[in-house]
Amino acid sequence: MFSFVHDADANILRINVEGLYEMENVPALAAALVSAAHRAGAASDDFDVLVESLDFPLQHEDVNEKFVEIMRAGMAQTKGYAAIVVGTPENFEQASRTLLHPNLRVFMSMMEAEEWLARMAAVKLADADGRQAGKIEALRKLAGI
Repeated sequence: MFSFVHDADANILRINVEGLYEMENVPALAAALVSAAHRAGAASDDFDVLVESLDFPLQHEDVNEKFVEIMRAGMAQTKGYAAIVVGTPENFEQASRTLLHPNLRVFMSMMEAEEWLARMAAVKLADADGRQAGKIEALRKLAGI
């Protein structure tokens, strides 16, 4: 029903979820996500997340509410971005309405999601380079260079 793979080279936690969940399935997913996010976070505190949920039908409202809680807890584990890929317009509407976070976007295409994450990674890199340049300039001023 789910799998988690941390791609350390790309700094992405790849998640695959599928099937119709019942409330009794949710704790196992939550525990696995916490574990996977902890491992990814040990490598980098700004890892990105790519969720493939193409074979994931609309969930019951109580289950969906738990998934929203899981998303919030997961996003608290990273300073990175999350892309959720869904398979139907109905899933897109539900995910866009309920999975609200400034660093999260919902897509219907894996390619679009990967392109967006790549753009966000470039932004993070540029921001880091800018901060590093500022630190170097401050050190130069202190050293009188």
